[in-house]
Amino acid sequence: GSLLLHFTGSKFHNIKLREHAISQGYSLSEHGLLDKSNQTISAATEKEIYQKLNLNWVPPEIREGKNEIELAIKDNLPDLVSLDDLKGEFHIHSDFNIEPSHDLGISTMTHMIEFARQHNYQYLAFSEHNPSKSNHTFSQIIDLVKNKNKLIQDLNKQEVNRENNPVKIFNSLEIDIEPDGSLSLPIEAFDYLDFAVVSIHSSFQQDIQTTTNRIITALSTHPKAKILGHPTGRTLLRRQGVNADWQKIFKFCFEHDKWLDIDGWPDRLDLPDTLIYEAKRFGVKFIISSDAHQVDHMSMIKYGVDTARRGWATPSDIINTYPLSKLQKLLPQ
Repeated sequence: GSLLLHFTGSKFHNIKLREHAISQGYSLSEHGLLDKSNQTISAATEKEIYQKLNLNWVPPEIREGKNEIELAIKDNLPDLVSLDDLKGEFHIHSDFNIEPSHDLGISTMTHMIEFARQHNYQYLAFSEHNPSKSNHTFSQIIDLVKNKNKLIQDLNKQEVNRENNPVKIFNSLEIDIEPDGSLSLPIEAFDYLDFAVVSIHSSFQQDIQTTTNRIITALSTHPKAKILGHPTGRTLLRRQGVNADWQKIFKFCFEHDKWLDIDGWPDRLDLPDTLIYEAKRFGVKFIISSDAHQVDHMSMIKYGVDTARRGWATPSDIINTYPLSKLQKLLPQ
């Protein structure tokens, strides 16, 4: 047990745990838990080590040397979100050809809805990338969004009549945030959306003030601009995230009821865990997404859950743990 605990880490958690062990009359290392007589205390599991030290078991994701030891002493550790808590998803891309600015999904909406049904989801939102502005007129963009909305309505009629595990379908888009903070979608098109994810996909090198204003401007454009998608825009091992005043953004999101995406795509894991932890202190709410572009990608939402757990997120912090009845009351009307 002590060996597993040691190599699970982190270093900073282990240091605090060893200090606590000394206060309890023990010494702890990877070699074992020893009493005052240097006799090894048998402990086959991590949980036994914590129990011997009069602590609640600390989930590995939050063993970072913050205040988890103090909370374990007080029996006040957070109940971290789990995969089973999720009731749906808001950020996926189907093959519905809205002639997007970025990559089109591969799987049909029907196949992705079936995945949702098999996983007991209550709802699913399709957030294809917005239609390309450079290749379409204003009226063409409106027509593409209207056509998608009609398909969503037809799917919902089918789901309402389904006897087993009907899934509520929402019409969303992932909309590009332009360098000046404007959105790559006519305001009139929002009439045909339930809500939207807004994301940075270009101009990543702007200064902190410009990027901060850019994000806040985008989220202020329309009440249905509800979610900031993969907020830092990072791609792991390839591109750093944008520079922004995250405290200012978190304060804005809390005050205006905007939600932050925790994108489980393995190249992203964005919002990062450190910023999730910080945003929680402001009272910000999150969604967890897979950013799936085909049906088998939807299982990658588990990496978003892992990232959320590392940020100390609980089910109450995550909007898509809410049942449909509660969720619908939170969406713009």
